[in-house]
Amino acid sequence: MHAGYRSPRSGALRERVIAPYALEPTANGIYVIAHDEWSGEIRTFKLERLEAAEVTDVRTPSAGFRPEAYLATSWGIMSGPDTTK
Repeated sequence: MHAGYRSPRSGALRERVIAPYALEPTANGIYVIAHDEWSGEIRTFKLERLEAAEVTDVRTPSAGFRPEAYLATSWGIMSGPDTTK
């Protein structure tokens, strides 16, 4: 999907191409876990910051992607590499 995403830091609206994998509701809002074409990584986007979204092609998560495993090393909704290994 093509979407405008409003940066939480600068407030700038940036064009993103993302492939959503999962929605994660939290006390602070709903987040979209998606593959981000710009970074080539799985990223977390706050749903309320997505603007003017347009569905393009259908893309499914990789067979090994599991939201619960992705969030296992997260702090709240923010995730990163597991540094305990």
